[in-house]
Amino acid sequence: MGVVGETGCGKSVTGLSELVLVPPPGKIEGGKILLRRDEQWVNLLRQRDAYLRKVRGEDISMIFQDPRSALNPVYTVKRQISEAILHHRTEELCNKLLEESEKAVEALKQGNLKDNEKAKLRKSVLSNLEKRMLEMMIEDPSGLTVRVASRVPFLNRFKHRFNDKVASEVVRMLRDMRIPDPERVADMYPHELSGGMAQRVVIAMGLSCNPKLLIADEPTTNLDVTVQLQILTLIRDLKKEYGTTIQYITHDMGVVAEMCDRVAVMYAGNVVELSEVIEIFKNPLHPYTKALLECIPRPGAEFKSIEGFVPSLINPPPGCRFNDRCPFAMEKCVREKPQFVSAKEGHQVLCHLYTGETK
Repeated sequence: MGVVGETGCGKSVTGLSELVLVPPPGKIEGGKILLRRDEQWVNLLRQRDAYLRKVRGEDISMIFQDPRSALNPVYTVKRQISEAILHHRTEELCNKLLEESEKAVEALKQGNLKDNEKAKLRKSVLSNLEKRMLEMMIEDPSGLTVRVASRVPFLNRFKHRFNDKVASEVVRMLRDMRIPDPERVADMYPHELSGGMAQRVVIAMGLSCNPKLLIADEPTTNLDVTVQLQILTLIRDLKKEYGTTIQYITHDMGVVAEMCDRVAVMYAGNVVELSEVIEIFKNPLHPYTKALLECIPRPGAEFKSIEGFVPSLINPPPGCRFNDRCPFAMEKCVREKPQFVSAKEGHQVLCHLYTGETK
């Protein structure tokens, strides 16, 4: 799903609103943010912070515009990716360790194994104490017994095994990001990474818990053209591998044409048109969408731009917010805000020029 529009139209704020992370003094005045979770629809605006912390990362993740600002300079890549894994996937990884131990015991009982295979399997076998501690971690990762045992030298072997599992998961994520030598990169700090590699690390952080929705906020803005292509190809491949829905925020219509299935065009805080991406390019309806497409440079054609300025969102004008820049503006456009209507099946528009079923 592409979200496209001029700088300052509200694309990034929309993404932050979905995570209920609008920075102060901004606040969400109304509306709903609906998420399908635990077989029911949940309005995130009515949930407590503890619930939202579970949603962020596990159900919805975000790739921020500048990877340098999203990475903490004093922590390694491994530490920063593992933070999300520890918060959301402790139960899953503990269960994996227990399952691997059971399989290793069964394999050793069968025999007919080489010495090196036996040695490898024995490393996966857990002691009864380790099993009990991992089961307690599943019940309550921050419980008093778990915290005390992880600090006692002869009891904390379970913690070492768990940390090794987390580290292997981080390396696997970096390998999925097509990063060469992921074991070395995991121990690096952000200042040691190139721009493209830092962006891949941020994508790994976003996908580390396999969220249902990944919001990509202009992830290729500060990268050169060749690295941009690599990141776009990576995101498209990862969508297929992880089955994650991607909301791609951009102001580049070329990227929208290449990446997206559907697109929402935003202007001055409002979605003014919503349709399949091919339909938007072949048959744009809203005057702003048409003007936006005409601004794309074409060889041998005169460069065009949209005259006028984006209105102030602190005190927006009445009626249609595009009326003072629209060549088709009518008196009605100045005094009355248009309704979001379905001009044709699967194609909605916010404009007085069209009538149809109100959405």
